[in-house]
Amino acid sequence: MSLKPSEHQVAGHMKGGTAATLVDNEGKFYKPLQEGPRGAREYEFYETVKGNSMQEKSSKKECTGTLQTFMPTYYGSTTIDGVKHIIVQDINFGYDKPSCLDLKIGFRTWYEAPWNSDDWISNRKAKDEREGLTQLGFKLCGMNLWLQSEGRYWKQERDYWRSLATREPVVEELRRFACNGSGLAAREIYGPALSQLEAISRWFETQEEYCFYGCSVLMTYEGAAVAAEDLKVSCKLIDFAHSFGGQQQKDMNFLGGLRSVMSLIKEAADI
Repeated sequence: MSLKPSEHQVAGHMKGGTAATLVDNEGKFYKPLQEGPRGAREYEFYETVKGNSMQEKSSKKECTGTLQTFMPTYYGSTTIDGVKHIIVQDINFGYDKPSCLDLKIGFRTWYEAPWNSDDWISNRKAKDEREGLTQLGFKLCGMNLWLQSEGRYWKQERDYWRSLATREPVVEELRRFACNGSGLAAREIYGPALSQLEAISRWFETQEEYCFYGCSVLMTYEGAAVAAEDLKVSCKLIDFAHSFGGQQQKDMNFLGGLRSVMSLIKEAADI
């Protein structure tokens, strides 16, 4: 099996300027788990979802089965060069020139837990305020946009995305993502995306098992497409280091943020 760095990683952790994540040639994505409790929690979340989905007939099984359709397929874990990795579906596999947008969802990324210090919570609150989550309910973490008319990718560094903390520049970037010079209208990309986001929203409106902090929606479409039927628009939930089961309450933080994303996408695409 041949592994290589993921060339289409939008946000997240890097190693020496290169994506720390790996992909193979069979459609699998290898994400290194961070040291300490954060990495352990993400692995535990995937295992919890897997375990709940295998229960005998129960509301938890049905709820989890729907959740799994919104997540990359989970294949377990492995150790590479002494580092534990989770193995999930490579969302970009099968695309020629994937255009990807990472949207971190929620009005806050902080939460109270025995392992979170007061300093950590204070820092998170300040960061959420500074980067616009508190106001908008989400933030743009990164974008890889294939410019079909120019034959190249448009990307920006992390500081650029951190500076987008108000409504107007965020809407402009949402417009940019759907305008890559192919001649296709923004609504042809965002129409299918909104249908998928609405399905996720309906699930959040009823489920009371899981909560998600710092979780993203990764939106992908075929940047080389010149016809709407070839766009292959996909919206998947990713990044679960601060996600938990057994909550017994609705996750209004994520749901409210998702509704805000959908509203601004409609504005950007004039839908």
